[in-house]
Amino acid sequence: MPEGSALAALVRAMEPVLNPGVFVFASVAADSRTDLSAAIATIREAEGTSVVLAEADATRLGVPGSFRCRWITLKVNSSLDAAGLTAAFSTCLGAAGIPCNVVAGMHHDHLFVPVERADDAMRALRSLQASAGTARYSYAWEFLVPPESQVAFERHYGPDGGWVALFRRAPGFIESVLLKDRATLGRYLTVDRWRSEADYRAFRAAYSLEYSQMDQQGELLTTNERAIGEYDE
Repeated sequence: MPEGSALAALVRAMEPVLNPGVFVFASVAADSRTDLSAAIATIREAEGTSVVLAEADATRLGVPGSFRCRWITLKVNSSLDAAGLTAAFSTCLGAAGIPCNVVAGMHHDHLFVPVERADDAMRALRSLQASAGTARYSYAWEFLVPPESQVAFERHYGPDGGWVALFRRAPGFIESVLLKDRATLGRYLTVDRWRSEADYRAFRAAYSLEYSQMDQQGELLTTNERAIGEYDE
């Protein structure tokens, strides 16, 4: 899921959950008979088997632990080939000065952060999720339309027209507003609103051919068109 819109959706759906308990990282010799059935995660390395255990289990097994941490699970079901999610939350936590060790499961990402920074980490992650959910991106265009084309133009760019029908095929589209200038005959503005710029860029990439065809149809109805600007809400 490499598209920007997919990343935005993943961040919006992260839903971090702070699991109960305190955990530690440890290393067990490859030939050790230590029962690791209680381990949260394991990975085999040249130096031995690295494990994540509840602190109480590490003590019970006589395994020296390090990096006392809390375990945060992101409830969003993310694919192992999803691009950008790890970078997004790692950057967020890094900006807050919070160390984070990540373990990727088949269905979820699991974050291990220092015990004393767990609450800070949850606040940072929730803030990241909220910011992705409220992001808005808009852009505006100006069109000059001759009298004989105005009916067709308003149909093409209006709420039931071809542009809006195309936009609605993409996730993240909110609305398209067509404005008719009262003072200047034949002058129109359009304002297209998206959930995020990433959603819009992903739409352009996914529907580049359809976009070009629709644009060519629109050019036949106007004498001039220009981009006014891009805006954050």
